[in-house]
Amino acid sequence: MLFRNKTSSLPLSVALLLASTVGCGGSTDYTLTSNQNVAAQIEGLSDMVGNPEAFATAFVDGAAPENREDYGNYIIEIMEAPEVTGDLAVVSVKLTGGVVSSQLGDKAKASDEDNSVIETVWTVKQVGDEWKIQDAPLP
Repeated sequence: MLFRNKTSSLPLSVALLLASTVGCGGSTDYTLTSNQNVAAQIEGLSDMVGNPEAFATAFVDGAAPENREDYGNYIIEIMEAPEVTGDLAVVSVKLTGGVVSSQLGDKAKASDEDNSVIETVWTVKQVGDEWKIQDAPLP
């Protein structure tokens, strides 16, 4: 029911707004595009640095770099929309150095020389329904 009763904490105006936006026929497609999936995989990498297993799953099997903690020293940004061709995406990435990862705590200490901005190219490959990083070189 959309009427507010004495025990409900939901105001009638909010209930009516929800009813008008949620239950009005039609469906919204929340499927991400290939570009969005590729971007999410790359931009989420810095969140996985503190967890070796999660970090490894972001990469194609066997492609996870040994220097996982080094990725926590950079802000990773996508420069432009990924170029997706079939199951491979090429992505221009900007790496801003001099960052100390909160995921790694005191383990990561960036030096003054690391305060740089580097542009590089990473590749991401579709494996089944997922996009995984194939190559992510650091400076």
